[in-house]
Amino acid sequence: MAAVKEKAEDMISRMELGDWLIDQCYVQEHTHHGTPEYYICVTAVPTFQGTASFRRQQLGNLRSSAAYASSYYLTDMAFQFSPSGELIDFEISSTIDVKQVINDNTAVLPMDDLMERAKQHLSLSDYGAYYIPASSIEIYEEEYGENIICMINITQMDYGLTRVKAPNTDDSYYYVPALMLSGSIEYCGQNTGTVYDSYSQMMGNDELWPLVCLNAVDGSVIELQNPSPT
Repeated sequence: MAAVKEKAEDMISRMELGDWLIDQCYVQEHTHHGTPEYYICVTAVPTFQGTASFRRQQLGNLRSSAAYASSYYLTDMAFQFSPSGELIDFEISSTIDVKQVINDNTAVLPMDDLMERAKQHLSLSDYGAYYIPASSIEIYEEEYGENIICMINITQMDYGLTRVKAPNTDDSYYYVPALMLSGSIEYCGQNTGTVYDSYSQMMGNDELWPLVCLNAVDGSVIELQNPSPT
């Protein structure tokens, strides 16, 4: 694993596509006709003046007309190697050029203030604000004969840079300091406690759902996805 990570770092350096940080290096298993196959996956995120952007779910619906919506995929890099270290697959999304640094010493809100704002935002959300819409939850309630509650467990905090759209433009973006809280989501029976659905169950792994992302400069909520078409 260490040798593969070092190999990926060398490849990134020779590409001369800016500064990057490897944020993930893990073994992935696929089963092909009953036979397990293993790959070493390496991913990287861009860095700016020594500070990394944190990983987010890739954007969808790039044609959204919402004022804050992005029309350019998040910048990302991914390698896939064989167990012997041979490169099998490589993908890079949305290369970028840094035009200027607006403020290299931006004042940010204290962590306590950011956490309080995150708590307020989450307390005002309802159970249909996450990956299952309220209409689907109502169907679950009819099917299982009890009220469904949404259980959220915050297990991860990321603090670093993330991308937001520059005002009045479709091709320029800022990277701003931000706080993101992620966690697990389970939809359970209010009386029985039975877990009827969960985000990890849907994904088939332990992937976490991003719950809230705040701009660390002013505490405003950063939307992590473009609105779906109506």
